[in-house]
Amino acid sequence: MKLQRILSVGNMNDGLNGARLTEHMTGDQRVSLLEDIRREVAKVRNNEYPKRLRRVLEVTAQKKR
Repeated sequence: MKLQRILSVGNMNDGLNGARLTEHMTGDQRVSLLEDIRREVAKVRNNEYPKRLRRVLEVTAQKKR
């Protein structure tokens, strides 16, 4: 998924966090953006980045009260 990069200028006191800045995007677009950022950070830090992240799910039993 290819995203268009847009430069915007604003006030640091606007109070917008990352979630609000990407609220117009779909979930898939947000994940794609995150993966692009992780790849760029890996290049800067000279770390090898896996092509696909492994997903881990842990299921635990809830204690009865």
